[in-house]
Amino acid sequence: MTDEVGTEFKFKIQAGNQRIRENSYKFYDSLTGTVPLSPSDYTVDHDAGSVTFKSGTEPLVLYADYEIEYVQGADGSYGDIEVDSFDPKVPKELMGAAYSAVRYIYPSIPTAVSFIPQEDIGLGWGRDSQVYFWGNVTKDRIVAYFRLDPAPDPESTFFAPLYIGRLSTIGKTPRSNNVIIGGSRAEDEIEYTPGIKIGRNIVDYGVNTSNGNSSVLVQRTVGGAMFQKHYLAFITHDADVDPSNESRFNPSVYSGKYHISPMYIVHPADGYVGRLDEVYAIHPKNIAQLDELEVIETSENEHVGTGDGTKKEYHLFHKPVIDDDLKVRLVSDTGCVTLTKADYVDYDPNNLPAAGKFTVNGEEKRLILGDVPAQGVEVIVTYNYAQTYRFTLADTPRTPFRLANMTPYAPIGLGFLKENLTVPPTTGGTGGSTTP
Repeated sequence: MTDEVGTEFKFKIQAGNQRIRENSYKFYDSLTGTVPLSPSDYTVDHDAGSVTFKSGTEPLVLYADYEIEYVQGADGSYGDIEVDSFDPKVPKELMGAAYSAVRYIYPSIPTAVSFIPQEDIGLGWGRDSQVYFWGNVTKDRIVAYFRLDPAPDPESTFFAPLYIGRLSTIGKTPRSNNVIIGGSRAEDEIEYTPGIKIGRNIVDYGVNTSNGNSSVLVQRTVGGAMFQKHYLAFITHDADVDPSNESRFNPSVYSGKYHISPMYIVHPADGYVGRLDEVYAIHPKNIAQLDELEVIETSENEHVGTGDGTKKEYHLFHKPVIDDDLKVRLVSDTGCVTLTKADYVDYDPNNLPAAGKFTVNGEEKRLILGDVPAQGVEVIVTYNYAQTYRFTLADTPRTPFRLANMTPYAPIGLGFLKENLTVPPTTGGTGGSTTP
């Protein structure tokens, strides 16, 4: 708003009661567009959150970029963040308030997670109703499902998925390796439109801008593009071969085991960019929500990286069982060096392996070599692993796991790590098997 005072014009900056940080602001008008107005034409009252222009220099329409400063009070708090009024039932307004209250640099379109259609909430649910959460958290990622207490009406409560964190990658990786996949109802999804603006931020990163609900959102591609659509990929048959939904794909008639495949993330321009960390694609056949599968497998010749002359540490896809089958091969054009269990030393962060030895940090799935592989040397590992995975099928309408244009089999269930087992592998595992 404006208030003429003598020969000056005062504008109130929309920052609530927060203080404007000194020298953090620029002002523009509709004529100059992106050219900032001259600082000599105005003064800023940082505490009052206002700007005063000299007569004759006042802009026709005022735009501002600025930062808010929060001052810690005597009680140790920073006070409330004040925003303009908004309708919390409208996702774009809700997130617009958040994006206006705090300064963001290159924010994405928000990813929505829905537990229940708001219009279906009745007296069966209260403010203290439970939200069930189950998943797996590591230093690299969170994979989880949420569900509101289903007792009053289980058909109204969604199994809402969330994957946020890194991909397991080899070789070229996304320039910013952060991934978000959510699950929401259609009304809660914030869809892309050209020039879309949320709060003070333009979040249009091209026609393939992702929101994490109708596609997989990767923070930055191998080539550097921000927040682009990515897709799911895994080993499967065509869903059209089973129109009656009666196939015996799980468990297999041949082996009696369930077919599960690593779940990869792909981009049409970059190809395969990585795989979800310890997450498997599981066909929703003859299996129920929260069922568990025991995976006892040998990872044969797992390529974990290529030497660059400086790196000693490489990332495994699973926590290995340390036994006599554990082997590390260093392969080059001139030959192959094989390290075996006899060359293994127990992991000690204060005493890394000597030359010719290796160790494994099982909790972080890190292989640490005593020697630095030369440029171009391939690091190939064979090991056993034993794990339990939990199956869940998302039933939120807007999630890549249910959209036929995002997944090669829709809907596809997720099996995510519950725990690592200490038992050694045995012939003919008891419940699950991975694809080669």
